[in-house]
Amino acid sequence: MLTSSSPPPVFRSDDGDSVHPGEEVGRQTTTGFPSEAKGGEKRKLMEAQSGSEGKRPRSVSEEPEDSGTWDVSRSSPCDSGEVSATSDYSSAGSGSDIERMVVTSGVKRPTRRQPSRKELIALLAKRERERWLLDLQYALLSDADGDRPLHVAVVHRDILLVQRLCALMKAAGTSIDVLNCLRQTPLHVAIIVGNVAAVQLLLREGASLLLRDRHGNTALHLALKHFHEPCIRLLLRHKLVSRIADVLDYDGYSPLHLAVLLNKPDVVSHLVKANCDINVPDGRSGRSPLYHAIALKRDHLVQQLVSLGASAEAQDYSGLTCIALAKESKSSCLQLLQSQPSTTCS
Repeated sequence: MLTSSSPPPVFRSDDGDSVHPGEEVGRQTTTGFPSEAKGGEKRKLMEAQSGSEGKRPRSVSEEPEDSGTWDVSRSSPCDSGEVSATSDYSSAGSGSDIERMVVTSGVKRPTRRQPSRKELIALLAKRERERWLLDLQYALLSDADGDRPLHVAVVHRDILLVQRLCALMKAAGTSIDVLNCLRQTPLHVAIIVGNVAAVQLLLREGASLLLRDRHGNTALHLALKHFHEPCIRLLLRHKLVSRIADVLDYDGYSPLHLAVLLNKPDVVSHLVKANCDINVPDGRSGRSPLYHAIALKRDHLVQQLVSLGASAEAQDYSGLTCIALAKESKSSCLQLLQSQPSTTCS
């Protein structure tokens, strides 16, 4: 029961507004329904949100009953076929805040972008460049004896590796004539071990014939001393053989001296055809190849050298000629030497 001193009753509508009796004509104050003007629009809005046409919106005072079962009439994003950024996750709560937290916190790994063709080509080029640099670094390494991988590949007769290393070093502007502790180039080593295929490949790749080892041996000296005839033939066919045909090693011998000392008449013929000096004096006593042939009593070599144009009057450092030596040694070739038109007996 209300008294005169009591405040007038206040009713609260569904939109949360306080309504006093007598205010705003057309607004119902006892049922809590909105007015005809404003409430009609809100009712339609609430009906659209609830998804049921003609159903009276629930009052704020009405609480949903918990039946303990899932209401299948309530649709979910998965039922409609829609997939959101958070559809793969079960959130602890509900609402846009939870969804925004999951998306922005990086919980879901973003899809990695596939590189373009141009980027793939650039990546492959970079990796190839890195591999090339590593291979070049490997090619220039040396062991305790100073041997490089090219020396080792030649010794092991790995011709494919020899070819690859040569191409790699040439592309990098590095000479293939690398020296070990004995001042031997890969060509020297190939000749020593008789690796004909490597000799042929190295000559084709531009290996130098002019370099000497620590004993003054050129490639031709080494081919004669270790006597690998196929290597000798390869070297004698080279365009620069005339520049090393008369070179003396540190023992004072030219390749022609070595051919006489080693008793190799075929090599003598090839060397003479290569325009070597047939009367070249050695570095020790000034003796010519013919002088050595007479001293060694190798008559067949004496005859060969004389027929090829060797001079019987060539002197050593003491002034002794080949004819004088033949007389002293009673050589059977003395008559042959004296029969030369330009020869005078002493």
